[in-house]
This record gives sequence, structure tokens and C-alpha cells, in this order.
Amino acid sequence: MIRRLAIAGACVVLTAAAWFRVDLALRVVPGYVASEICLEHFVSGRDAALAFEQIPRRTPGMRLLTRAVSWRVDDDKREARATLAGLLSARVVDVTGYGCILDHGAPMPAPIVLPSSPARAEQPIVAPPPGSPLALALDHVFAPFADGRPRDTQAVVIMQSGRIAAERYAEDATTNTLLAGFSLTKSLTNALIGLLVRDGVIDVTAPGEIAAWRAPDDPRREITIENLLRMESGLDFDETNSGFDANTHMLYLEDDMAAYSAEAKAIARPGTRWAYSSSGIVMLDRVLRDKIGGPDELVRFAHERLFGPAGMSNVILGFDATGTFVGGTYSAMTARDWARFGQVFLDDGTIDGKRILPQGWADFSAAPTAAARLGYGAGFWTNRGDSFGAKARVDFGFPTDSYFGSGSMGQRLVVIPSEGIVIARLGRTADWPDFDIVGTGRLVREVVAALKKT
Repeated sequence: MIRRLAIAGACVVLTAAAWFRVDLALRVVPGYVASEICLEHFVSGRDAALAFEQIPRRTPGMRLLTRAVSWRVDDDKREARATLAGLLSARVVDVTGYGCILDHGAPMPAPIVLPSSPARAEQPIVAPPPGSPLALALDHVFAPFADGRPRDTQAVVIMQSGRIAAERYAEDATTNTLLAGFSLTKSLTNALIGLLVRDGVIDVTAPGEIAAWRAPDDPRREITIENLLRMESGLDFDETNSGFDANTHMLYLEDDMAAYSAEAKAIARPGTRWAYSSSGIVMLDRVLRDKIGGPDELVRFAHERLFGPAGMSNVILGFDATGTFVGGTYSAMTARDWARFGQVFLDDGTIDGKRILPQGWADFSAAPTAAARLGYGAGFWTNRGDSFGAKARVDFGFPTDSYFGSGSMGQRLVVIPSEGIVIARLGRTADWPDFDIVGTGRLVREVVAALKKT
């Protein structure tokens, strides 16, 4: 009898534990839906219904669940709400200067004053001649997949030698439409860290730079900023986007994302294990906050030191409820501004001949991380080296010296030093798990060939 009771008790405990994890995963759903609708509707100024159909409804792991999701926006309150099966709900508020913040019950932060920038008039689109090699390259990247599924490319901007060579946009996007970067934002964190390195404020190779792990007896003290940029920290916060992983819980269930991530346990020595992780990038964003300040100081710093000089006039950075930049996930800017950002790296961190990033920072960012079989650098994916991922992408059409920022649903910012080319490709492409990296490779291959003829 005692044994049966013990077994029954163990089953109850295991069932409760399993439900707890399922409960957390389910709570992610309305948070994700409301967050995406808020960003697309209030930040980007795009149609919320279309955004729901193209993003949550096509996101792997969400497709079936979104059938039970209802949502609405309130333009007066600048909020989006979503409910799963009438039981689990989420509210996301667009707070000026912060982007869209999930409401978990804590007071919403006060709006911050953004740096003023002159209104940018709608610019003529630089369209290549119909039937030209560049036009055909754009035709291919905007066309549906072979099986008829929509590719949902939203914008492509091609730059050569610092000038726009060609561009194209989806029907409801313009040269002024702010387009979400998703994990392409990680490359922004890289640049902001680089500014501080240039200033001599931080050392990417020094241990003890992360305040939360600075205690002498904390094994995580050995984790460097470079380890976090290269996603080789050895910490237990692998990103799976399953709803069960710590990264997903961080993004949709936590107010203080860096504090939550700081609790991760070490499971390997730094530099010996690679695992993709937004949590590691958020720890770097806490470093930015510690060194620069809260949202108003960071936004001002970014505009004065990077965005303004690079001609990126309308960039939105997203913050958590405590004022830490969520630099692994939340940013938006125009496709042209994404391309201008890539130009900074093509020019090795210089703008109009003035250095803003350390000399060699671009090559540091593109240098392969030894443990990354998929070909990762430092805040960028890389096609340099002999990793499995780099070799595959070179076969798709990426030059061997190229590297790129990348985000969910096909956000790509490709830098090709040997050709003097930058390609920004933004999309809502639901081609999991690689979000049409083959199509991006074809675009790169065709653009390089076309521009060599001009």
C-alpha cells in the first residue's frame, strides 16, 4: 500500500510539473500574438489583421494554437490584447520610447523623449530597368515558392559602393515603413558594444565584465563579453522557440529579462559549447544599461554615435518593463536604414572616413566561432571558415568572405566586402527552420553577378 501511495504521489507531482511547463508554454501564445500585433500596428503603422495572418498564423508551433486566439487593438490606449481559448490573455502597450511592452501587472514606465529628427518625405524608389538582371533577381525573391506558398518578401534594398543600386517593396510597404528586425537586432547590440570598446569602456576578452556574475566564487565570472557575442557562454539557456525554453519565457513572461537570464546555470566551460541564445544578448544589453544608462540615455547615445552619423533617421529600439534594451529581438527601422547599418560594417566601422567602431571590428564580427558548427561569428552569422553552415551557404550563393545578420521569418542583412555590396532583405517568410536561406543565397548570387556587369 505504501509503495502504491508513493507511486501515486510521484505521478501527481510529475503531472503537476508537466502541466506547469505546459501552462507556461500556453501563456507565451497570447503574449507573442499581442506583441507582434502591437509592433506591426503601432510602431510600423501596418494593417493588424494582415500582420496576424502573416506572422502568428504562420509561425511554426503557433499555427494550430492561433485558431483559438482572439485579438483586438485599441488605438486610443495604444494597446493590443490577445486571448487564448478565452482563458489566457495578454496586454501589450506601445509606450513612447520603449516600443511595445507586455503588461504583467507592474506599472508601465513613463514615456521618454526621443531625439528629434526631420520628417523624411517619401522617396522615389530606385527601381532597376524591367528585364534587367537586377530586376530579375528581385522578381525571384518576391515570387511565391515553387509549390505556390507565398514568400512574403516585404522589402529588398541593394547597395553598392555606398549607393542604392536597386530596391523593391511589398504592396503595403514603402521606403518609410519601419520593418521589424527580430533577431537581426542582435547585430545592433554588437555595434553598440563596439562603440563602448572603441571608447575604452569595456574589454570584450576580460572576465568579470558581467556584474551579476562578478563574485570571485561564481564560475560564470569567467564568461566574457566575447563569449556572449559568440553564443559560447556555456550557460543553460539554449533557444528553441518551443514555448518551453527559457528564452521564450524571458521574452513573454518576464518584466526584468536580464535578471531572469542572469539565473542561468553553467553547464560547460566558456568557449567549448555553442548554443543560439537571445538570453545571452540580453545580458550584454544589461551591460549597455550599466555603462550608458536607461532608455533615454541609450537611445540618445545610439542616435548620436551610430544612427545619426550613418543616416539612419528613424530607428525604434524595444525595451523591457525595467528599461533594458531587448537587443536580441526588438528593433525596427526602414529597409534603407537596415542597409545603411550594413554599410557601416562594410566600411569596417567608419562613416564618411570617421571611425566609430574599433579598427578590425567587422572582421572580428565575421570571424568564425570555433564551436559553432552552423557558422556563427560575433553577433552575425558568417560564411567564412569551414563550418557545415558556411559551406552550405556558399553552395547556395553566398561569397566566402560574406557575413550576415539574421532574424526570424527571413530578415537578412548581408555584407559582402569583396564586392562592396550590402543587401537588406526583410520578410514575413514562414519557411521554417531556415526561413528561405536558399532564396536569400540565390538573391545574393544573382545580385553579385548583375552588378559585376555594370
